[in-house]
Amino acid sequence: MIGVCAALMLFASVSDASNDASAAAARESLEEASWAFAYWQGQVEAVSPAFALPRAPKISLRFKQRAHEPAGAMTLFAYADPGAVTLELSGSGWERRTAHGETILARNAAHEVAHVLQYRHGEAHRAPRWLHEGFADALAHEVMADEGRAEGWGGGERCARVLRRASVRSAQNGGDEAALYDCGSLAIRAVADAREESVQDLYAAFAENGLTEEAFLALAAEASPRFRRSVEAFLRTDYSLADPLWVLRELRAGRL
Repeated sequence: MIGVCAALMLFASVSDASNDASAAAARESLEEASWAFAYWQGQVEAVSPAFALPRAPKISLRFKQRAHEPAGAMTLFAYADPGAVTLELSGSGWERRTAHGETILARNAAHEVAHVLQYRHGEAHRAPRWLHEGFADALAHEVMADEGRAEGWGGGERCARVLRRASVRSAQNGGDEAALYDCGSLAIRAVADAREESVQDLYAAFAENGLTEEAFLALAAEASPRFRRSVEAFLRTDYSLADPLWVLRELRAGRL
């Protein structure tokens, strides 16, 4: 495990480094938000064994001071590289430790470690984005659920809002994050359940089969040809006139 002191690298960034007042504000916010950095790092280290990683990823942590950010804002930006994860926070909302803040950080940490697992399978954004991000969310949800910490996450509320507006595919093509992450994760978890295997095992088969949408749909077809058709319908059909909760139930049952 990486020690907190050894890996806790904090950088205060300001738009104008010569502005002493801004630099001082950034340092003060960074110090107040130190709990968030330590908590996220601890979560990264805690979930890494669940992804069968040989070691916890290298961790970089940054605080960025943004001009004109609203009071109480909580902005989080994170990304993964092979064997490494980076978290960047901004906003005064991180200065106070809250249960909501802990939840955001824990879920994000699991999601980014899932991306490290994807790199180990040779995926460097080779998969379609909805499968890249959807699998990361589904993998993270599985780990959190195994620890009893997924309550209120992944139930489909954000995806339901997408379904009320347009088809999942058209929303994904427009870059809608709920369609890419949440709807993608729900489709992936439905296929894993239908195949009676873990999301990690499904991802390993997906990676082995080529990391394409067709590879994913072929795995759905192995559960049953009807299940593949149901997943395709979920992605491509405009259900805006239907009850989105019905759509999600039928997806899980393979009846769309």
